[in-house]
Amino acid sequence: MLQYTPFTVPMLAAALLNTGLVIAALGRPNTRGVQAFILMTGGVTFWSFCYLFHLTATDLSAQVFWANMQLIGITLAPVGWLLLALVYTGRIERIPPTVLLLLGFDPIFAVVMAFTNPLHGLFRTAISQRSFGSYTIMDAVLGPAFWVHTAIAYLLLLSGAVLLIQDLLRRPSAYRGQILSLLAALSAPWAANILFLLSSGPLSSFDTTPIAFTISGAALAYGLFRYRLLELMPVARAAVLDSMVDAVIVVDPADRVVDLNPAAAALVEGDDVTGKHLSTLTLSGEQPFKKLELTQTDQATAVGPHTYAISASPIYSRQGNTPVGRAIILRDISQQRALTETLREQNELLRQANADLKLARAEAEEASRLKNEFLATMSHELRTPLNAIMGFSQLKLMNIGGDLSDKHRFYEERTMENARHLLRLIDDILDIAKIEAGRLEILEGPIDVHDWFSEAIVEASEAAEAKGLRLVTELDETLPDIIIGDAERLRQIADNLLSNAVKFTDEGEIHFSLRRASDNQWEMVVRDTGVGIPSHAQEFIFDSFRQVDGTIQREHGGTGLGLNIVRSLVMLMRGTIRVNSKIDEGSTFTVTLPLLTTDEKVIGD
Repeated sequence: MLQYTPFTVPMLAAALLNTGLVIAALGRPNTRGVQAFILMTGGVTFWSFCYLFHLTATDLSAQVFWANMQLIGITLAPVGWLLLALVYTGRIERIPPTVLLLLGFDPIFAVVMAFTNPLHGLFRTAISQRSFGSYTIMDAVLGPAFWVHTAIAYLLLLSGAVLLIQDLLRRPSAYRGQILSLLAALSAPWAANILFLLSSGPLSSFDTTPIAFTISGAALAYGLFRYRLLELMPVARAAVLDSMVDAVIVVDPADRVVDLNPAAAALVEGDDVTGKHLSTLTLSGEQPFKKLELTQTDQATAVGPHTYAISASPIYSRQGNTPVGRAIILRDISQQRALTETLREQNELLRQANADLKLARAEAEEASRLKNEFLATMSHELRTPLNAIMGFSQLKLMNIGGDLSDKHRFYEERTMENARHLLRLIDDILDIAKIEAGRLEILEGPIDVHDWFSEAIVEASEAAEAKGLRLVTELDETLPDIIIGDAERLRQIADNLLSNAVKFTDEGEIHFSLRRASDNQWEMVVRDTGVGIPSHAQEFIFDSFRQVDGTIQREHGGTGLGLNIVRSLVMLMRGTIRVNSKIDEGSTFTVTLPLLTTDEKVIGD
């Protein structure tokens, strides 16, 4: 049988409201203090539902059972309240775990004593039913075990309230709304429970405490959603001060020490310095405070092997207009100073290195200029006697001085050949000097492609025939008859590539071709069947004075200037050069240049 009472609806509302709070808290599992909040509101929720079942029951045994079950929630709520206060005020870390375990005494004691009451009668000395209008309610005479439980519960509630009130007095205004919502949530059921315990007559059988938790639920909901109760858990200022690495000393207006954190206590000589004047304190490096000008402006001082940045800031009263002391902060900047000094030294070394590099660059540029001038001068100076030697040799070969025997003609021809070779070396050196000095000019003009091609292969044909090689030539018919370019420098490129091909080919053929690469480009291609170039050497063969190492160099010789000059000339002509080579299969050099015709030159002018 169930019965309906006027307290049924309020009790159901209180139970549902607190259930909503529990669900909301479960949605924030990582929030600090949420476990204590769930324990408190969960206990109240359980209490509310059990009391609702107690009121609707008509059988005495059922009423006793639900009255006993209420004790689970009744005893858990104060425990959760105290734990929440400890967490909120930052004191939970100070409580040893063994002490926290004692909080479970009252829930175990009350529940065990209530369910075993028929054996000893210490929790309720008498149990009966009475009619109150149309309702049947349980009536009991409370025993000593109940009052022990009640005293413990009130002690837990009072302790939590004291902690919050203390914290309220020194908490910033941003957190006071949270604390007030917690205290409001506690005050309503506390007052209702006191009235229930002190009441007499028929109403003494109706405990309105769970109903008062409707007010508690509303206050907690307001704190939860308005002041973000579980999200903005303040950190105790004492904990912040104690955990600071910087040394903090608080003094009153007379410069007497009021407080200091552990970092400052380790730095100051003496065990108990509270109340002493600041000037009497000595730092661990025997640096007295009286010699330090402690103002709001930061300063640095050496204390033993350490360097500290010291600053002093005034502390004002709550009204904000009366100074009540100063906070002196000492920050160890030894490592920062050391790093700054190291950085300064490194900057100085870098500045000096930059100056040295600048001087070395100037000296290198001057040396390069002198070298280029020397090479140009020597080239001209060597040309004069060499031209004379070649001139006289030419005269002798023309039989101007008389007929030559076959033997003497052979000697003169060798002299002439080596003179020409030496002249080419001098020309190469002079070209390198001009290129490095940026004074080599490309003189563009119209070139008859067929005439230029015929002249370019004359010397290569003789050299190839002398080695028993076949020279294959190919002239693309799609090339214009007249193109614009520097005929002499193009001839120099062809001579270098063809002479190299002949030099490094012992058998097979040399292939020389001019072809159209696209509408605006043409190519000069020299391919041989010679010894080839190793892949690693293809990266540097265009550098000055660089040659392929090994037996190839020793066998064929050379200065290493020809390909460097070729690349430089090609670049000055706004073209490119590439090489494709394999060992013992030969090499292919491809020069790609812009294709300019007479009409384009006229338009460009």
